[in-house]
Amino acid sequence: FTLDDEHYLAFNGEIYNYIELAEQYLSEFKLTTKSDTEVLWLLLVHYGDIILNKLLGMFSLVFYSVQKNTLLVSRDSLGIKPLYFYINESEELLFASEIKSLEALGIKPLVSQQDVSEYIQFGYLHEPSTGFSNIKKVVPGEVVKISLNDFQIHRKYIKLNNDITGTFETLITSSVDLHQRADVKQALFFSGGVDSS
Repeated sequence: FTLDDEHYLAFNGEIYNYIELAEQYLSEFKLTTKSDTEVLWLLLVHYGDIILNKLLGMFSLVFYSVQKNTLLVSRDSLGIKPLYFYINESEELLFASEIKSLEALGIKPLVSQQDVSEYIQFGYLHEPSTGFSNIKKVVPGEVVKISLNDFQIHRKYIKLNNDITGTFETLITSSVDLHQRADVKQALFFSGGVDSS
């Protein structure tokens, strides 16, 4: 997504509080869509990575600034949306939300013996391990700034909001209300264990 020739956003997910963020931080801008993606793009352009602490949602993103020649890469704090990356010796850097997308670009995943051992021992892999030595995951809540001029990498983490107040019912109701925002009709499927418990 872009609205200029200077900033580009690849975004997978949903920002549940995008309406409130637009009202609070973007009141002087005329939005051209009703999309959380446009709001996120404008927030990143005007506020940078500091705004990631304000997002309520599930997401993975890559944001490129032409002028600064930097990449901003991040995932939500719970790691709901995956983000894989591949880097080789010549500093070619590729991102995708699925490993098979990297394979479609000609990347051959190399099985990691260390990851195989970890999987046998624990029954799962700790992130950023993927089972492959040349493909890793961005860690949940991680914010990675990459300068493409000198390939300097700076990492930090999204700060979770610990100022949660209200009754359990109020918090659940608020969360459900935010999750129901959509520009299409919605349906509810009880296939996550609710129907069998």
